[in-house]
Amino acid sequence: ADGTEGATRDGAKMEDEGVGFSGINSQMPQTQGFVEDCEVTLNAIVEGIRAAAASRDWFGGMRDCMRDLKRLQGFKFKQPPGVRAELCAIMYKCITTEDEEVDQMLVKSMAQVTCRMLQTKPGKELLD
Repeated sequence: ADGTEGATRDGAKMEDEGVGFSGINSQMPQTQGFVEDCEVTLNAIVEGIRAAAASRDWFGGMRDCMRDLKRLQGFKFKQPPGVRAELCAIMYKCITTEDEEVDQMLVKSMAQVTCRMLQTKPGKELLD
């Protein structure tokens, strides 16, 4: 790897797997170690969202997870389609819940994150 091919893991390009970074971020020298950190962070966020949704912990767990997920999206980290689909399904159920305790700002935040995860570029695979 001469640094121009993007981040790799196990000899395969990250772009081919649907995870990693895109654009200029893939050419940064610190990207390789950062990808593993982002994968660990994403797994923690997914577990946190599952737990918060199951326990209806809107003000602590879900709000913190949404903040962390927005931050991870800001890094342009490509999430695997299966994870994105699962998160979208969980957040859709939370957004459409009739629970009066759900803060409207949290609902708006979940809707924005969900919409961003559902967006695809031409030629990219859609979520099932």
